[in-house]
Amino acid sequence: MKNALLLLSFFLFQTANFNAQDTDSLIIENPVKLSAEKHNLADLQQEVFVLWVSEANPNDVTKAWGRTMESGNKAKLESEGSKHQIMGALMKEIDKSNTMNVYSEIIQQRNGVNLYVSFQLSDSTWIDPNLDIDKTVKVEKLLAGFGEKIYIEVLNDKLSVENGQLKTLEKENNSNLKSQGIEKKSIQSDSLSIFSTRNEIKLKKDEYTMTTDKLSKQRNYIASTNFTSNEEKKEANRLMKNIEKELKRITNEIEKHQNRIINKEKDIKDSYYKIDQLKVEETEIMDKITEQKSRVKRLEHEIYGLKNKS
Repeated sequence: MKNALLLLSFFLFQTANFNAQDTDSLIIENPVKLSAEKHNLADLQQEVFVLWVSEANPNDVTKAWGRTMESGNKAKLESEGSKHQIMGALMKEIDKSNTMNVYSEIIQQRNGVNLYVSFQLSDSTWIDPNLDIDKTVKVEKLLAGFGEKIYIEVLNDKLSVENGQLKTLEKENNSNLKSQGIEKKSIQSDSLSIFSTRNEIKLKKDEYTMTTDKLSKQRNYIASTNFTSNEEKKEANRLMKNIEKELKRITNEIEKHQNRIINKEKDIKDSYYKIDQLKVEETEIMDKITEQKSRVKRLEHEIYGLKNKS
């Protein structure tokens, strides 16, 4: 099949000069290949055309092959398992005047799909891939174009998956930024709370000073006064005890405020730590997003090149 080898450049998809290593196996080098080999079609072991499409799905290939064969024909593709035939079809790409029978079989391979095809002309002869150069060239062009369309569908499926992954990463990044925002607001809120609590402590300390002074005066009053009655002395002592209770209450409140500040400062420290961790994660996510965008762009570029190449 020497002429087929000469036509390989027609469908090897070199337009973007990508290879499997450069594109992280997203785009396969030489994803469509033509060959010829012995295969049983129409109950006849004969030399047939073989189209291999990398990563293709046999069901998708079968549906697409049916559409291609039936296009412009009243004849319908008949199927039995993996084998298919269309009788009396006018394949204008090969012969504009005469109808032919097309026999094919679509078989899943390890890394793709093989389409085996044989063409029986109206005079009951077969197109021999190794002998009938004129018609073989036309068949190769037909199959190469078909394989190219199938591989574009493969790439479109990949693109859908890659875009989905990109959206997932972007959502993850948005969630990360939202978490950072929450922690920053928490720091602002805790800082304001500390500022307010420190003012309250200052007021309480002023109150503590006044109450301490009040207690000192009351103690001096009791120590220096000769009370005329026990009731008068009891009342003075009762008042002193009330001042002591008030002083204790103020002391407890100051201590609570100080503990609140300690807790808020710890919360602020924790928030800063969380933000640092989130920023590390953000950098990692952004690196993944950059790489994912590159993967999507490469696929889009390759698909565009395949659709628009001359």
